[in-house]
Amino acid sequence: MTYQKFGLGRHRPPGVWVETTLAESVAGIPHRLPYVRSWLKAVKRAERQGLYYGLELIPEPLNSHDENAIQVVGLVERNWPFMAPVIESYHIGYVPAFTAAELQTDIISQGLRLGGELYSIYIEVTGHIDVKFVALAPPGYEYTERIEKRG
Repeated sequence: MTYQKFGLGRHRPPGVWVETTLAESVAGIPHRLPYVRSWLKAVKRAERQGLYYGLELIPEPLNSHDENAIQVVGLVERNWPFMAPVIESYHIGYVPAFTAAELQTDIISQGLRLGGELYSIYIEVTGHIDVKFVALAPPGYEYTERIEKRG
């Protein structure tokens, strides 16, 4: 086997969502490796235990490099003995810049929320990590509709 593939549960946040992007790779993973590796371990554990895991997309308008930046945050439910389950979060990277700019213009600037859906996780034997996600939006902002509106 030349790679591991996991994280295929396709957990969505609560609510009614449509896919507003195609599957994209999270940008900046090499710069956040300690957090990414911790999240990957937690996802594997959550899969084994049947717990929730997924992604959250968080606009970062005060980012000094790109005012359109959108963080990709990995979420994992964790059970601790004698405690209620908790959701752990890990900042694992960013939405690619071109896509983030489109989402800012088309959705965030309208005062609407984004959701994130984990599509897949690949780890190659070389150590390369590829996390794919789909950005989610309220109905009316499906990918094809959004692109048609752009002209």
